Amino acid sequence: MTVRDVLEYLASGMSIEDILADFPDLTEEDIRMPGVRDGSGAAVVVGSGRMKPP
Repeated sequence: MTVRDVLEYLASGMSIEDILADFPDLTEEDIRMPGVRDGSGAAVVVGSGRMKPP
């Protein structure tokens, strides 16, 4: 899952709790962590490694 995916879910009206219910392998910290860009320009989350570029 990419940071962009999470932002799109949030923009569509999903709450963090909704996202966590749909993706139980994520944590609230994963969603709240600041994103960075990898070498391909895809947004990824620093730290947990749970959210990946497409």
